[in-house]
Amino acid sequence: MAKQQHPKAVLRLLLRVVDKHITSVAGNPQWRQHVLQQFRQHKDADLVQQQRLLLMAQEYADLVRNIAHYQVGAGLFEYIM
Repeated sequence: MAKQQHPKAVLRLLLRVVDKHITSVAGNPQWRQHVLQQFRQHKDADLVQQQRLLLMAQEYADLVRNIAHYQVGAGLFEYIM
């Protein structure tokens, strides 16, 4: 299980990943706005739900990073072959 982080740290992490791998590629700030909206919408949720949502946000950030890393690695492999 991942180490629990402060909500602001998770938000910053997720926004950095979205900005780097989604917003900058698509040129559309819609995903960034969606992340901000979700964090604002659930700020008054109970502690258990907040912890679950923060863990989900951390896992989503990891997923986006891993997909981007895999795509770069796959592209390099195809270039070499």
